[in-house]
Amino acid sequence: MLRPTAYKRIAMKSLRMFKDIIWGKQTDVRGNKFKRYSTKYGKRKKEGKLKYQAADSKSTRAPYVSGDFRDDFQFRTATKDGFRLGWGAFGGRVKHLAKMGRPVTTPKNPFPEPVKDMIDRQLDLEIKHALNKTHKNVDVKIGK
Repeated sequence: MLRPTAYKRIAMKSLRMFKDIIWGKQTDVRGNKFKRYSTKYGKRKKEGKLKYQAADSKSTRAPYVSGDFRDDFQFRTATKDGFRLGWGAFGGRVKHLAKMGRPVTTPKNPFPEPVKDMIDRQLDLEIKHALNKTHKNVDVKIGK
């Protein structure tokens, strides 16, 4: 019913919100602040001594060291049935982070609640817009 371009618009907005919540606000998919790192790892991260570490990752609890994991999360495709966001090369880190108690996404919660709410609102608007385009007033004459 919806065109792929409508799904792509929603996907791009979802992508921005997801990245802002996970890496900007530093909350996991459930809305909780990310757990503290172990003392040893946290100290090394704050001092900038991790391999491939980006300078702006020193003060964050989000799963961010080099930026590769964050940057690899991208829009993948949009069809007439929906859209897909995901990781290309670094998707394996999702399960590892979940095992460490730092879930970025889960099968039950693919998106944080604010992103799900936004998707619902946007789909509602797109469907109403599509229905207004396709359904015109029709006059039906009964009899002669």
